[in-house]
This record gives sequence, structure tokens and C-alpha cells, in this order.
Amino acid sequence: MIGMDEFELLKKLVSIPSHFGNEEEISRFLELFLREHGFSVETVEVEGFGSDIIARLPGYGPTVVLNGHMDTVGLSDGWRKNPWGELEGDRFYGLGSADMKAGLAALLAAFVELGELPRDERPNVILTAVVDEEGYSRGT
Repeated sequence: MIGMDEFELLKKLVSIPSHFGNEEEISRFLELFLREHGFSVETVEVEGFGSDIIARLPGYGPTVVLNGHMDTVGLSDGWRKNPWGELEGDRFYGLGSADMKAGLAALLAAFVELGELPRDERPNVILTAVVDEEGYSRGT
């Protein structure tokens, strides 16, 4: 996982089914991804939905919160592309790629990059990846 670029991370996130109520696998993936990048990770179980992921990056000055959700809506009839990820030309298709796995990949990449800055050159950053945004918002 270490060294995974943003597009590879997006492809991996989309390949993990995470319909709301079924976020355990993606929760574990994100926890492992962050730990492999050297971050301490807190998990908060949301009964029946998997765990929210929280990572903190101490810095100086203001606190910035990067928040994204891991769950997707269900797979509906009519898909003409592979819902677990398909690249066609310069377009990437997949369930949750726009809402919000691409955003989550960008947040993770930004968090990792901020972690490479000296502490006095970055704000305090809290990254949260939450479950059940699409259903009942229990994790959100």
C-alpha cells in the first residue's frame, strides 16, 4: 500500500463494496492504509455499519478537519460499466467513485502529504472517514 498513488488508491476504494450497512471491509482497509503510513488510528464502531476512522496529525495553529464518508448507495439496475471500477479513456467509472470515493482518496492523499511536512509548517489536522452517511447518518 505504501507509495500507492491517488488513482491506484481510488481504484482500490471503488473495488471494495461498501453499500451502507456493509462498510466493515473498507473501514479495515483505511485503518491499515493509515497505519502503514505511520499514523495512529482510532476506530469508533457504529453498530451494524463498521467503524468510523479517526487519525490526528499534530501541528501548529488552527485545526483543519478532513471528513469523508466510505459508504455508497446500493447498486441499481442499468449499470453498463463495471461497478467495481473501469477505466475508459480518461474516464473512470465505478460505484461511489463520484460520491465520494474520489474525494476520500484526495483527502487521504492530502493527509499523507501533510504528514511529510515539518510539524511547525502544518496546521493541526484531523482526518475522519465515516460510515452510514448514505442511510441514517449514524456514523456521520
